[in-house]
Amino acid sequence: MSLTVLPFRPGDTPPTVEQLAELILAAIPDSDRKAATALLVNRILPVKLAGLDGHPKPERLAAIVHKDLARILSGKPPNMRLHALQVAAVQADIQAIGRDGLNLAITRYLADNPDAEHSEQVKPWLKPELDELRALPVDSVIRRSEARIRSLRGWQERVRGDYPAEWEKQRERYLQVRGWLVAAETGQFDDVSGALDDFLRDANPRERR
Repeated sequence: MSLTVLPFRPGDTPPTVEQLAELILAAIPDSDRKAATALLVNRILPVKLAGLDGHPKPERLAAIVHKDLARILSGKPPNMRLHALQVAAVQADIQAIGRDGLNLAITRYLADNPDAEHSEQVKPWLKPELDELRALPVDSVIRRSEARIRSLRGWQERVRGDYPAEWEKQRERYLQVRGWLVAAETGQFDDVSGALDDFLRDANPRERR
């Protein structure tokens, strides 16, 4: 039997996580399929397909995710494909923590600087996923930031021990995400980088030159 990712065929509605996972699992040996299912359904695809319902082209997003995972698996022999998904799950984990970190940091900045939200440059950053966070008191935002810092620390320890090569690739990303979460926790935004720095340049261009 050929172990190949099944093709993605767009339908009337976007695929569910489970439906897309079934296409990917066709490339996984039976002995590894249970573990691979857990990785795809619980860690990889929920992150990769986040915002699918509100995406302007959901089928396009699903097709890109499918193509990316098919590419990852096709380059590995069958007995190494579970490991490839384990690495993909590690990447999805830091992506999820980073997404939360950026949202929390933007929320904290706007709570401390409420006039910033009226800037035309800031409006594109005010996405629906911020609505719940912005309804919380600052103390709750701080507690969520602290919880995500603990999650990030656990991720670091696990990846450094189990996937040292991947840790070296993700080290810079880890430091960036940690900076976002610390900013969300403390309200200090001096030494942040990446997307959060881009946001701050839009929110306060005079100070972020």
